[in-house]
Amino acid sequence: MTSLANQDATADNKPNAREATIRGHRQGVPLSFAWKNPRHTVEAGAWFEQEKSSSVRKLRNVVGGVITNPFDWSNSISVYFDRQTILTSRQFYLKDTVRYLENRLAVSVGAKALNVETDLEGIPDNTYFDRSLRVHRTPTYQDNFLPQLGATYALTPSDELFVNYSENFSSPSTDVIGGSKFVENQLQAERADNIDFGIRTSRRKWSASLAGYVITYQNRIGDVTNFDPLLFGSANTATAYTNVGTVKGHGAELAVAYSPIRSLRLNFAADYQSLKYQDNYSENNATGGVLVREIRDRTVPNTPELSLKGDATYVLGSFFVGVNGRFQDRTFLTTSNNQSLPSFTLFGAGIGYDGVTHKNARLKNVRFSLNV
Repeated sequence: MTSLANQDATADNKPNAREATIRGHRQGVPLSFAWKNPRHTVEAGAWFEQEKSSSVRKLRNVVGGVITNPFDWSNSISVYFDRQTILTSRQFYLKDTVRYLENRLAVSVGAKALNVETDLEGIPDNTYFDRSLRVHRTPTYQDNFLPQLGATYALTPSDELFVNYSENFSSPSTDVIGGSKFVENQLQAERADNIDFGIRTSRRKWSASLAGYVITYQNRIGDVTNFDPLLFGSANTATAYTNVGTVKGHGAELAVAYSPIRSLRLNFAADYQSLKYQDNYSENNATGGVLVREIRDRTVPNTPELSLKGDATYVLGSFFVGVNGRFQDRTFLTTSNNQSLPSFTLFGAGIGYDGVTHKNARLKNVRFSLNV
């Protein structure tokens, strides 16, 4: 991949391009076991996975200083980063589902254990490249007891109530671990306690679900990189991450699918969410002092409060035509909520041919569509 960069003094004020090379290989083995009698269903299993990835980004001159020309492979101006990562994950789980009241009530109790090991070697960013330094980090994050509890109750053969509780755990991503300021004993894994509940129904021509949820995050990881406008565009600022405390949220989701006739499908979904920081966080400023960022009660970035989606599709043989619409509420872009993307509505329409799922299609294994 290449992209145009700013003119660079080290490149004699000629345009240069960025070369990014990304490679990876992922492999895993899932294991599962199930035992069932008239009242109990016991499930157990494990998942072993290893993912190897390589990500190298270099800034190079281009032949003749013309951005459309090939790279000058003789040397590179700078290396943004060079990371070789081996991510090893292991998960074990055990679950028992017990049925009561003539199978109308099902209660599930289970737990899982998760272990994530990261082996990262390379150059995090220009700060290390300029000093001819490489790093080798092998952090491990784990939790051997993550309980889960759930229940479903059949009101009728078509209607069902449900409620679930789960504790979850998330290791810092490779981008966070590969940051130049990463310190393992100073960064904790993110955790979340989640409760969801609701009702769902499935009828001959329509189905629907209405669900609510309450979620609490602990040790939320945030990007707290200092921003210096005098250096922007002319110097590399190392990305810094830290735990910014607790985040609490709640929301509701409604989904409806309706098919009045076999060839017409209608779908509608509405989502409401509120996700807010519960703590302020501190960072070091340019003079070495401590600066407190006032983010308590601010909305987490990229979480619109209201989203609406709807679509309609009509199928005639192997051909189909559809229309859709989506509304997204205002979205904050920063933790301080001083920048935002305004709300917007997007409409679309499409027409196409599907010879993959339609049994009697003349053009087998062919699918194409035109969308606006």
